[in-house]
Amino acid sequence: MGETPKTALHRFATYLEIIELKDLAQQQAEQERQRAEQAEEALEQAEEALELERLEKQQASQRAEQAEASLQALLEQLKAKGIDPEQFEL
Repeated sequence: MGETPKTALHRFATYLEIIELKDLAQQQAEQERQRAEQAEEALEQAEEALELERLEKQQASQRAEQAEASLQALLEQLKAKGIDPEQFEL
């Protein structure tokens, strides 16, 4: 006995389903790959933003230290000239 048309049709339908499932799996894999790339890019941007923020904080800290040193130098100059810095609201 050979294959009946119904059996052949069923086998062909099964083959088509397998192809469709394979295509769907490939599409899903590509979407996941793209999402992973986007997540990696977002992570890199976040790391760059954190580094920039760290540098800005470091610069602000350095400026604050310089301002404090300038204030101390000014106070010392006033004292050297016999002026009491306490009489000013500093």
